Amino acid sequence: MKHVLLIVVLLSFLACKDKPIDLSGDSPVKTEDFFKAIRPLKLPYGVADTNLHKAADTMRIGAKVLAQFVPDSVLKTWKLSDKKTTIKPVGKIVKEKNKEQEIYVLLDVSKNKVHSLYAIVFNTQLQYVTSKLLLDNSAQDGYVHLLSINREPTFLVGREKITSDNQLMYTRNGWAFNDAGIFMVVI
Repeated sequence: MKHVLLIVVLLSFLACKDKPIDLSGDSPVKTEDFFKAIRPLKLPYGVADTNLHKAADTMRIGAKVLAQFVPDSVLKTWKLSDKKTTIKPVGKIVKEKNKEQEIYVLLDVSKNKVHSLYAIVFNTQLQYVTSKLLLDNSAQDGYVHLLSINREPTFLVGREKITSDNQLMYTRNGWAFNDAGIFMVVI
C-alpha cells in the first residue's frame, strides 16, 4: 500500500512539471517564454566556421515566431522564406548596464549546409534594437574564420591561414554594441 501511495505522489509531481516551450511552430509565443527558452551562453565563448553547425541548440525557432520579435525588414535580408532554412538558438548574453539590460540572442540560421551566426540585441523592455552577422561558413577563401566573445561582450571576428612559407596571415575586427544602438568597430 505504501508503494502505491509513493507511486501516485511521484506521478503527480511528474505531471505538474513545466512543459518545454515550443518555438518551432506558427503560433504566437509570449515574450517571456521566448527569452526563457534560450539558454545563457557561458563566456568567454569561441566558435569557428568549421564547427559552426555544432554550436547551435537542437531546438528550432519558427520564422513566424522570430518575426514576433525581429522586424520584417531585418528578416527579409536573412532569406527565411525558404522551407529549407532552419533557425536554432546558440545562446543568450545578458549584460547589466546602469540598471538597464542588453540582451544578446545568438542564432544559427542555416540553409543547404551554409550556417550564419547572427547576434540580435534587445533592450530591457525586450524590444529589438539591432542585429549583426558575425560569422558564416560560406567563404571559400582558404582562411579559417573565427569568432570569440568576451565578457563585455566584445565580438572578435577574425580569419587566419598559414601560407606555403609558414607565415601566419590574419585579420581581426572587434565589434561592440554602443549606447547609440549600433555595433561599432572597437579593435
